[in-house]
Amino acid sequence: MDKKTSFVDSVNSRSLDAFEDIFKLHYKELVYFSSIICNSIQDAEDIVHDVLIQLWESSYKFENQIALRSFLYTSTRNKTINFVKRYNKQLNDISFLDMSDSNESIIEAITDAELLSLINKAISRLPAECAKVMKLILQGHSSAEISVLLDLAQSTVRAQKRRGLLLLRQYMPNEALTFFIIFFKII
Repeated sequence: MDKKTSFVDSVNSRSLDAFEDIFKLHYKELVYFSSIICNSIQDAEDIVHDVLIQLWESSYKFENQIALRSFLYTSTRNKTINFVKRYNKQLNDISFLDMSDSNESIIEAITDAELLSLINKAISRLPAECAKVMKLILQGHSSAEISVLLDLAQSTVRAQKRRGLLLLRQYMPNEALTFFIIFFKII
């Protein structure tokens, strides 16, 4: 039995270790995905918690990791859209629903969440100081801000940034690295 089959079997038997792994692997990307639709990190966190609890309490069985991932994204999307509908009904403003129901928007949000997850996994493989700098870049901080936050010289921040980019080339596909560099204006 290979590792992927073993993982799915653990999920199907509702193993606590498997759910810890699901949380580690998918929580951040699902929150990001939901937050794009509902425009709130806090609400997205609540929604994803509900999805994970629903999974834990359900009797759903999955054939493979793709089916599990599909369930997580579909459940998160549906719960988020229902949340937005309820919220907008309370505000009597349904203009935002046009974006949340758009298939293109949903696909873009999933792609962004997957890409962000890939970038975060690659950054977690970097040496500690370098990872701190790259995480702050990912959060949108400039080199000057990072210098102040980490109490480092700006030249050290720039050196860690260069080192991080060199190492990330080993851990990420070129397309993801290019996106990271362009989107976060690293160079």
